[in-house]
Amino acid sequence: MGLYVGGARRDPRKRRHYKEGVAPGTPAPGRGYLYEKPDGIPYFKNDAGTEYDLTNIVVGGSVTHTTNATLTSADFGKLIIMNSASNLICTLMSISATDIDKNLTIVRLGTGELRVQAVDSDTVGPSSVGGYLKSAETRTAPCISIGVVSATHWTFFRYGSYGIWLVY
Repeated sequence: MGLYVGGARRDPRKRRHYKEGVAPGTPAPGRGYLYEKPDGIPYFKNDAGTEYDLTNIVVGGSVTHTTNATLTSADFGKLIIMNSASNLICTLMSISATDIDKNLTIVRLGTGELRVQAVDSDTVGPSSVGGYLKSAETRTAPCISIGVVSATHWTFFRYGSYGIWLVY
């Protein structure tokens, strides 16, 4: 068994394979560990030493946008549907330490490009500060499940995500 992240489904060169094992120690400041334990569940450990079960993603309904959208704290736990033939921007809400463990899933329907934009000092995945994720894939309905793992950082989950997402 093992945990695959990255573009493994489409491009094996982007595959990262994590061996099953015990939880690692606490990572260096600003870093995190993604790993799988013998129970077969993927986990993330942040620089505070907090471990997160990445299969524990709760969806609390859905909301559909056909124009650019700015998310609020009321959107945590929801499925955000961005549906348009035009290019759209889904701007994430500003996050803080009180938001750690909260998550949401964003899916793009229609044919337009979707940009998922971080704000202020926040990052999403390995993006730059205030950076973004972009999916221009037209043959699928790409979706991404993301969660807050520190006061300024969103991470994306392999389980619950589909498609190719570019990071800026």
